[in-house]
Amino acid sequence: MSAAPLNLITVMLLSGETTRAQEVLPGAAPAPVAPAPPPPALPEWLDGVTLHGFVDTYFAVNSNRPADGANFLPGTGSTGKRFNEFTLNLAALDVAVEKGPVLGRLTLAFGNGIEVLHAGEPRGIATGPDVLRNVLTASVGYAAPFVRGLTVEAGKFPSHVGLEVMASKDNWNYTRAWSGEYSPYYSAGLKVSYAFPRYVTVTGLLLNGWQVTGENNLFKSVGTQVAWNSERLVLSWGTLLGSELPGARNTLTGWQSPYLDTRVRFFNDLVVVLKPTPHVNLGAQVDVGYQQADKDKHQVWAAAGAYLRLLQWEKLAFAFRLETFLDPFNAISGFEQWLTGATATVELMPAPFLSLKLEARSDYSSVPAFGTAETTDDGTVIGTRTQNLLVGGAVVYF
Repeated sequence: MSAAPLNLITVMLLSGETTRAQEVLPGAAPAPVAPAPPPPALPEWLDGVTLHGFVDTYFAVNSNRPADGANFLPGTGSTGKRFNEFTLNLAALDVAVEKGPVLGRLTLAFGNGIEVLHAGEPRGIATGPDVLRNVLTASVGYAAPFVRGLTVEAGKFPSHVGLEVMASKDNWNYTRAWSGEYSPYYSAGLKVSYAFPRYVTVTGLLLNGWQVTGENNLFKSVGTQVAWNSERLVLSWGTLLGSELPGARNTLTGWQSPYLDTRVRFFNDLVVVLKPTPHVNLGAQVDVGYQQADKDKHQVWAAAGAYLRLLQWEKLAFAFRLETFLDPFNAISGFEQWLTGATATVELMPAPFLSLKLEARSDYSSVPAFGTAETTDDGTVIGTRTQNLLVGGAVVYF
């Protein structure tokens, strides 16, 4: 090497300039790196606040091609409601607060699932399908520090009965069983829970009624739940008792009133989930309901379902559901009928926070309860006893 290049490098090093030659010279010291600034501290009011949400979309094919576009019976279809549409089933944003003993939750939701859910809300100044259309959950709570395990919650919160929940990503199948569609997904009122040191939780509830935020009569409903929750077994028995009809008459006096209705409804829900291995989950649900129709007339309904989920690797799962729903006196479903159904679902999780489900579902009713493409002269949809669905759902969540 000639003297000139060496002199040039020497001058540049002495002057403090840095070149790529400095990086390869033996013994050259690395350039000093300034320490990274510490991350900015979060505001104090954000401590204990969490934010979650999801977007749930689907497309459904119906073998009956119903003229009204509805895949399910009236009042049901909280997932997969519409036929032949790329549709927003549910989009939700959930804010939860846990600052010491103080608890709070607000969940805002949009989509045709929330419209089905709130269709039965009584209309009033502060309640009704339009007022509460986008509020899925809104509650405040207190975890008593002086009694460990005691929690009090008031507002609107998920129901204490049923195996399936409103977020389809948290269910094994995409669409829900008839037992879920004909029982409450949410309640409004006061809930008191006590969690024992191991596994057992006991809950008591005082509620406005059967899946209503507002009140539709003068009476409150009461609920109970006893739950066992361990790593291998989840067992829950829930009840709901109250006057749930929207006010028609007093069965003892015969007095007509829009608010005074003493006809009693009593509902029992038993849920079992067994996890024998990390890759196999088994579930079962049994419901029995009683509705007083008149002074000497009584209606009962019953439902049962069997569930199986097989988790293959971490990104692929298969789920199967067999169910039956018996409503011989039209106590709750709108028909004197016997429903049966079979559902098979493939779930693919190709990336974190993404769930893709492809589902085939077949239902049968003892009466022509499902819509077809044909209508009468006055536009009434003609019914049929069977229905087959193919549903593809996609959920992105965080």
